[in-house]
Amino acid sequence: MRRSIHQTSDFLQTSDFSKKSDVSRARAAYCIPDAHGRCVTCSDEVQRATVLAVDEALLMAQADIEGDCFDIDVSLVAGVQEGDVLLVHGGVALEKA
Repeated sequence: MRRSIHQTSDFLQTSDFSKKSDVSRARAAYCIPDAHGRCVTCSDEVQRATVLAVDEALLMAQADIEGDCFDIDVSLVAGVQEGDVLLVHGGVALEKA
């Protein structure tokens, strides 16, 4: 279930983060798992992405990640080409694999 920014900010303004349960609840307010049950915000992990197409003018690419197609920002990686495998976090390519 997606939470609105309003619901999230109300919770954060009224929480006492000295309790572990409050920290867990705050994290849950931002956690939106993907189809595989992972949350890019919580996981702090990279995923391998195979480039399908590149738009050099926009510095964006379409890439396959575990069978799903995503638009990713490739502005931090030079010379990205179709077929390259990139390490991606939060929709941003960090380096070639």
